[in-house]
Amino acid sequence: MAGSYGLLHDIGRAFGDQSMQIRHIFEGYHFLMDEGYPDAARICLTHSFPVQDIHAVTGVWDCTQDEYVFLDNYLQKIEYDSYDKLIQFCDNIALPEGIVTLEKRMVDIVLRYGFDAENTVARWEKLFSIKAELEAAMGCSVEDALGLRVLVEVPDCFLETGG
Repeated sequence: MAGSYGLLHDIGRAFGDQSMQIRHIFEGYHFLMDEGYPDAARICLTHSFPVQDIHAVTGVWDCTQDEYVFLDNYLQKIEYDSYDKLIQFCDNIALPEGIVTLEKRMVDIVLRYGFDAENTVARWEKLFSIKAELEAAMGCSVEDALGLRVLVEVPDCFLETGG
C-alpha cells in the first residue's frame, strides 16, 4: 500500500493550474474519495501536515473557508498511522532531481516559502522524529538505505523531542 500511497499523494496536482498550492490536497482527496479509495484519499490530506495542526503548514492557502474548517476538524480527530508518517517523510526527501537528504529538502522549502518562526522548527523536529522511527524499524540510517551522502550531522536535541 505504501508505494501506491506514495504515487497518489499528490494526484490533486493533476487538476487545476500549476500555481495551485495547498488546494492540491483537497483536489486529490475528493478525486480518490469519489473513486472509492478513502485510505489513499486520507494520505492526500495528511502528507502536508507532519505536525498535526492546520496552522503548521508550509505553503500558500488557496482553499475555501469550508475546506479549511473541514481539514482542521479532520486533522484533530485522526491519529496518524505509519503510512501517514512514511509519506510525510518521503515527501520531504524528494526534489525534482530525485531523492535528497532531509536537510537539503528543508533548505529548499525555506528558500521557496520563507522561515516561519512559529512552525518551521516544529516541522523539522517532527520530521527528524519520523526519520528516527523509520531508522529504528529499518536498523540503519535512511541515508545508508538510499545511498545518500550526509554532510551535516543532526544535533541530538532534534531527535529527543519526540515531536
